[in-house]
Amino acid sequence: MLPKQTPTAVRRIPWLTWLFIGLHLLALSWVLSLTPATRPFVLRDVGLVPLRDGLDAFGWSSITAVWRSLFLVASLPLFLLNLFTLGLLGPHVEDRLGRLPFLMLYLAGGYIGLLLQLLGDPLSPWPVLGNSGAVAAIAGAFLLLCPTAGLAELPLMHRLADLAILPAVVLIPLWYIGQLFIIFTIPGVTTAISLLVVLVALLISFLFGLLMTWFIMQIWPELRPDKLGQVVV
Repeated sequence: MLPKQTPTAVRRIPWLTWLFIGLHLLALSWVLSLTPATRPFVLRDVGLVPLRDGLDAFGWSSITAVWRSLFLVASLPLFLLNLFTLGLLGPHVEDRLGRLPFLMLYLAGGYIGLLLQLLGDPLSPWPVLGNSGAVAAIAGAFLLLCPTAGLAELPLMHRLADLAILPAVVLIPLWYIGQLFIIFTIPGVTTAISLLVVLVALLISFLFGLLMTWFIMQIWPELRPDKLGQVVV
């Protein structure tokens, strides 16, 4: 499923969205270039590991590990779901908020999501990776900016036609449920506590995106949906 294109759906090229997608694809290429035997050890060295980095959660080494982890891959299905969601929602959020707020929203959402996982499960020896927190923040912004937006179906996907009329308020929780099922396959998410930590981190990142967007709309009221007209995507 892709956004239904209309002349006013996106008014400018979403350079930052495509840049982030490109950076994530480059990171994926690097991870896949590693041999299966060395990949877990390399990811543990360069990524955010709670048991190691939690001792100084706000130190420079932990902060840099968070930024590296944001672009690394914890699970290929999760990576594909997040990249698809970013490509679907990102252009509309970037277009309406502007590039600088979008940049801050994406990076801050990703940072919050990873840092909360570090603080919530500080004894985990597994690396915490991925951009789910960043995408959750974008989803929160999209829900506030385009609450009634639906999706159009691709050819050969007529069985999913009912999804085409579902609004964002329904589709975004479906993304969250998809995260839940995929997270079960990620190494390190093996207990109820670790799963709960991940899901709460995503929820807080989502709420951060929603609240930050609400605050921006108070500063620039013209961004409100009733001022823009409802966007059909």
